[in-house]
Amino acid sequence: MKKNILIIILVLLVLGLAGYICYDNGLFKKKDNQQKEEKIVEEELALDDSRFIDLYNEFAFDAYSKDINSQKDLGLNGDKLISMGMSSIKESDLEKTNEKNKEGSLFYSLKLDDFDKGIKKYLGSDFEYDPSTLVGEVKTCMKLGETSSDPESMEGDCFTFEKYDKTSNKFYGVFSPVGGYGFEWYPSKALNIYNQEIEKAVLKGDTITVTTKVIYYDEDYDEDANSGNIVVNYFSDRAKKNKIDTKTYAYKAHDENKYTIKASEFENVGHIIYTFKHDKDLDSYYFYSAVEEKE
Repeated sequence: MKKNILIIILVLLVLGLAGYICYDNGLFKKKDNQQKEEKIVEEELALDDSRFIDLYNEFAFDAYSKDINSQKDLGLNGDKLISMGMSSIKESDLEKTNEKNKEGSLFYSLKLDDFDKGIKKYLGSDFEYDPSTLVGEVKTCMKLGETSSDPESMEGDCFTFEKYDKTSNKFYGVFSPVGGYGFEWYPSKALNIYNQEIEKAVLKGDTITVTTKVIYYDEDYDEDANSGNIVVNYFSDRAKKNKIDTKTYAYKAHDENKYTIKASEFENVGHIIYTFKHDKDLDSYYFYSAVEEKE
């Protein structure tokens, strides 16, 4: 009987030792990690998927101009933040007050919490900023609910920020005709960039990666000044070291698309890689980075 008990104890000791060795060598962890990796699959998304397309449109111009390794590289100013914050604001979010500014226009108040929703929608729930820096000498005029880049084509009034009250956490501003005070217009969405096109969008885990085709260009008048032509050089990189084509166009005054060419019309184009991360608190995606792909 004692011998059987001793054998059982020895067997348990051997099994325990074997289990410890396997654990110490990471065999169990490796198996767990493999199972986790197997669960993370790539899903190709539509090029206009609603989970990222508004974010892409908002930051496409910024990414075209420079590498954005993190949100800090955006160099966001008050105008850009107000543009994002006002993107979700409706007239019903503005409350009329009895106070007037120096010009005699009636102030309307806007709760920071309502404004903040628009900021978080683009930059995530962890993004921080100082509301008081959004108003001052340079005031911004935004048309509510509009995305057009041309203020002259719109009717009605826009809302202009004039001050922020820390005690009540409210902005105060006035309604005025579009362009009435001569403020520069900042659309809530970036202009359509014809020389940058989405090529692929992939969802993996909590990250959406978007790859765009992109071309850069510079322009100059033809050497023959009397020809009225414009020479445009096209490049695949932002530094303009890799020229991919040169075209000559007849100059047409006031024609913004006189030499617009889509990136898809070229073979040796550059690429920009956008990254959008999932925000668990908001259950939506936010802009994380956008970097030019290096050759």
